[in-house]
Amino acid sequence: MANIYTRNLKITDGPWRIQNRHRGIIYDQLDRKIAVVPKAGEIPLEQRLANLAAIAAAPELLAALREAASLLEAMGVELKPEFYELMQRATPNDEPVTPQKDYKYAEPLSEFQRSLYGSGDMPQVPDPD
Repeated sequence: MANIYTRNLKITDGPWRIQNRHRGIIYDQLDRKIAVVPKAGEIPLEQRLANLAAIAAAPELLAALREAASLLEAMGVELKPEFYELMQRATPNDEPVTPQKDYKYAEPLSEFQRSLYGSGDMPQVPDPD
């Protein structure tokens, strides 16, 4: 199901699902075949299944990425150009997502928001190790 962040994109609506993990087939919500990940002799099964899962989650991941960009910009966090380039690579035939230039904030970032995001750099995800 499309949301406001993916509604007008030229992608097949999600969610997508893995119909047959051993044959590598991914379908959309209307049972249309979206992708087939063929058996690749060199790729171990566990890695192939992880690739399938990543492809099946693509529409939802793209929506989350676009939503996160919108929310972070609204908070005054300046995003790195790579963030926008990634969204453009995911939807090359659509209008590019570009940074908002003229922010008009109702109020400045709170002390809590500054503690999370610092001086406007991308938030850093802690290393899980």
